[in-house]
Amino acid sequence: MSRPTTEAHAPKKEAERRGEEDPDGLEQDRVDEAVKNPNGGEAVTHRTQQEIMDEIAAVDAESAAVLKTIRGLL
Repeated sequence: MSRPTTEAHAPKKEAERRGEEDPDGLEQDRVDEAVKNPNGGEAVTHRTQQEIMDEIAAVDAESAAVLKTIRGLL
């Protein structure tokens, strides 16, 4: 006993079964595809290579002083 095929039982297109929208039916002026970082907004200050190297040297000197203190405690 087979049931007659009606519009309600007609097979759906593959895209409709997956829940996808027809791209031709989208209003292109309302689609925003811009990449945005929701956590951003802060201005980034770029440092020169020399500034980065100077900071590394300062941190290294600070680390050396801490290690010297630790060695003195042992």
